[in-house]
Amino acid sequence: MPRGTPLRTPERVAAAKAMRDKRASLGDIAKVFGCSPKTIHDWLNREYDSEGRAVRLRKPRHCQDCDRPISPGTRPGRCVACRAVAATVWTPVRILEAIQSWEAAYGSPPRATEWCPTLVRRYGSEAEERLAEARRRGEVPSVETVRRHFGRWSDAIVAAGFPRPRPGSGAAAWSRDEIVTAVRAWTAHTGREPVGAAWKTASKRQEAERLIGRRVPSPGVAIWHFGSWGGALLAAATTDTHHEEDTDA
Repeated sequence: MPRGTPLRTPERVAAAKAMRDKRASLGDIAKVFGCSPKTIHDWLNREYDSEGRAVRLRKPRHCQDCDRPISPGTRPGRCVACRAVAATVWTPVRILEAIQSWEAAYGSPPRATEWCPTLVRRYGSEAEERLAEARRRGEVPSVETVRRHFGRWSDAIVAAGFPRPRPGSGAAAWSRDEIVTAVRAWTAHTGREPVGAAWKTASKRQEAERLIGRRVPSPGVAIWHFGSWGGALLAAATTDTHHEEDTDA
């Protein structure tokens, strides 16, 4: 290559991309253009300004609490609303006051899904904005904070002076004994206790059911009945089981 010839030009980059589209390796493309595979990688993956200088791309980041997009430079990794919640010291008394204030404002005690930034979306944009505004003002704690103080969401609602919420159809379809049996069947088959992520989605539960030959609950169902996933595991490890004995002579 003659001295002074620019190594990277739009034409050469286009040619390199065409070779890559034909499944050529970085090493093979680098040999054609007389440069290193790292250089070819930069051609294919970096953006350049009008003067040919590489532009540093920042990966998008998301809030560690609600998963909403935030600025790459934000520290800590929370959006404005979640920073307000994290900065608030939530005592049991303050949590109960927040539940009572919500009921006074909206006519009914909050559901856990109404205070969860990712699940509130099922109720529409108005519910999202209502929660976001309340979090910005530091008026509601996170669902995890409520459960950390009261064990179960329903226990917090009762402590605030309201009737215990009815379980959802998924939780009502399970008994504590059925959940314990499923946990024990998994442990016996795999040699280890299940982690919540293994049963989190419908497809993963189907895989687990094929593996152990019986249906398994979602983590949410187990948490509803036992207060936490660890509570379900503890019940499976400590609860007595009674097997029918053969009475044939």
